[in-house]
Amino acid sequence: MKEGKRLGKVFIDTNIINYAIGFRDADIFAWIKEIYETIYIHQSVLDELVINKHIAQKYIDQKDWLLFNPTDNLTPEELVVYSLYVDRVTTGFANLDKKKKKERRPIKNTTNIGEIDSLAGALYLSANLICSNDFDIKEVIDDERLTVNITTDDDFQEVDEEDIDLDEELTEADLAQADTGLQQLIVQDTLEDLCCYSVAMGLATKKLVRTFFKVSHPNDKKRN
Repeated sequence: MKEGKRLGKVFIDTNIINYAIGFRDADIFAWIKEIYETIYIHQSVLDELVINKHIAQKYIDQKDWLLFNPTDNLTPEELVVYSLYVDRVTTGFANLDKKKKKERRPIKNTTNIGEIDSLAGALYLSANLICSNDFDIKEVIDDERLTVNITTDDDFQEVDEEDIDLDEELTEADLAQADTGLQQLIVQDTLEDLCCYSVAMGLATKKLVRTFFKVSHPNDKKRN
């Protein structure tokens, strides 16, 4: 029995895109399209691609991927909210570096801009997935409890703003109840996960995905 799509919204990271571009024996982007329901790419990730930017732009132009550009897409008020998520995730990566230093683990010498902005975008848009082979992401998600609302089209209802009193004072009980609502941790799909889903959905053979995995990132299981 074949597996179905990964439902919800996914942010795709720079490393996965570069692996897909670098492998010539199969169309990895076709796998990604079949695996995920709604694919987002953050403007920061698009900018990180540099010479490969035009390839990602093609999928945006074809409407296969949705570009999330906070500067262009959000109002000043919305941008303030998004910026709070950026600050939260940035702090999470800083906390992870402190933990690694304490545990005498190696620290990455990278800015993590694409990862930070993608996670912030996921929090803002309630995207339940991020496809990246950066293992720090999972640790930040777990340590900082980065959760998103679980929603479906059937559950979504428009509300009348006149029925909502934003000035109404909330009690601690109200906030506690809100924290225990329908939420889940953001889920990271790594390169290995992408390969597994490709086989499970009948998109590729085990032999092909093993080749893709080894060629793309032979030291993948050596985590920092």
